[in-house]
Amino acid sequence: MPSAKLAFWPVEGSQVDAAARGEAQKVTRLGKWVSVVLSAEDYQRLQHLEVANAPSLNELQPPDLPS
Repeated sequence: MPSAKLAFWPVEGSQVDAAARGEAQKVTRLGKWVSVVLSAEDYQRLQHLEVANAPSLNELQPPDLPS
């Protein structure tokens, strides 16, 4: 797999800097919103929220379980 070159990376340095300051940055491709650049701190906080809000096994109902 060829390595990506920085020149082809569509996110500008200023967008990365803004994300690092806690300002999420939308990334578009052909005018369509496809991604968001977040600070590492915001990403980790969201990961913890996802785990904290996950249902316990006791809360799962038959439709939630694989058959």
